[in-house]
Amino acid sequence: MENQSNKVVPLRTLEVIREEAAGWLVKLDGRLDSGSLSPGDLSSFKDWLSQDPRHGKMLKRQLAVWSDMDVFAKAALDTKAHHIGIRWGKILKARMVSIPLATACSFLFFWGAWLLVFPDLENDSQLYATNIGVQRVEELSDGSVAHLNTDSLIEINYSENERAVELLRGEAMFDVFHDPDRPFVVYAAGNAVQAVGTRFLVRLTSNKIRVTVAEGQVRLSSQSDYGIGAGVMASAEPAVQEVILLSQGQVAERDVQDVEETLLSDIAEEEIQRRFSWTDGRLIFEDESLETIISEVSRYTSVRVVISDSELREIRLSGRFQIGDTEALLEAIEISGQGIQVNRNAEENMVYISKNSG
Repeated sequence: MENQSNKVVPLRTLEVIREEAAGWLVKLDGRLDSGSLSPGDLSSFKDWLSQDPRHGKMLKRQLAVWSDMDVFAKAALDTKAHHIGIRWGKILKARMVSIPLATACSFLFFWGAWLLVFPDLENDSQLYATNIGVQRVEELSDGSVAHLNTDSLIEINYSENERAVELLRGEAMFDVFHDPDRPFVVYAAGNAVQAVGTRFLVRLTSNKIRVTVAEGQVRLSSQSDYGIGAGVMASAEPAVQEVILLSQGQVAERDVQDVEETLLSDIAEEEIQRRFSWTDGRLIFEDESLETIISEVSRYTSVRVVISDSELREIRLSGRFQIGDTEALLEAIEISGQGIQVNRNAEENMVYISKNSG
């Protein structure tokens, strides 16, 4: 008789499911693109989806963050199967294609078939995304507004008890409609930002989360982990480790790897306007280092700007620029009187900032 005490049952963590979903995307992409998807492949895929409701949710999320797949993920996920061809045509006409056509077609037909087979997943969540240099404003079903900055991605999951938004990448401003019966919560990198009828920014980078409050109050909570709930971002460990209350004019910055270390500060009204200026299509810099300015502007363009001389990084500059007008910024830097030279390499899509040799 088998010794039951020696049997090890592996736990299906979110990380395991994430790896499986990524594996399926790679497999399906290659076989759809080559036309070699067999009935057996499709059957295995459907079996995997049916094993756990988290599988389909994670697969949708993996597709959304797949390199350069933002537009097509949006097209497939918020459109019924018989509308996909129409939406695809509009995307092509708008010249928004950023991946090979064959791969794009394969993914669209794949998602169209999936929605037909699994219609219950269609309205489970909504994804909103922007490419580099693009912004978008979305009025949500409750009257709240989400304003996405460049290269950003959010997932909306509304339920009867909670209005949950997950910031998966980038930066978003939220203007929240007050509803005491359904809290509005933004989740990002293990943190929960609960609004109380307010307007605030959440910015997520590779190592930090920053919350800026322009109106009202928010509660910033650190949680050990959170999963993908059915309309609610359910916490795997619901006990809150830390709660910080932020009011108008306050900013909280936190390392995503060390949520116990939070920097809370007060900022002036002028600084709030500067941080929110991108929602009006502007970038405002007041006595900022050249390194900071270039880092910020680089978020809005595919041109890579390199400061060749390290001594130039700490030069302080001020100015106001329209988002997307990188050339105007470079010209302003060049004539700033700081002895700066700007060299453009169009073939490599590069710009080099160095000391003026003259």
